[in-house]
Amino acid sequence: MDNQFDKIQADYLLKYPTSTQHNRNNEVYYSYTSAMFILTKDGRMKDLFAESYLQNKKNNIFEKQFNNQLKDFVLHTRWISTKISGLNVDSYYDVTIHYD
Repeated sequence: MDNQFDKIQADYLLKYPTSTQHNRNNEVYYSYTSAMFILTKDGRMKDLFAESYLQNKKNNIFEKQFNNQLKDFVLHTRWISTKISGLNVDSYYDVTIHYD
């Protein structure tokens, strides 16, 4: 893997393969689910929020499932606090999974 975003995408899809019922027909843009959260300097997570953007309206039945899966994935991933000048700081994270 070239970067952490590719690794997150691959790890997520390994744990949660996209349903074969997920309809990709006629999508001009990719559908995706994003999770946003704050990782505090002491390693705690707060304000976790997930939201799906599904291009094909027939896939809206998967929205809750995708949101919950990404939240679960984020909660069970070991995140490392950001450091500035050697000191841990609170930081905002955004994780996006694309369904192509």
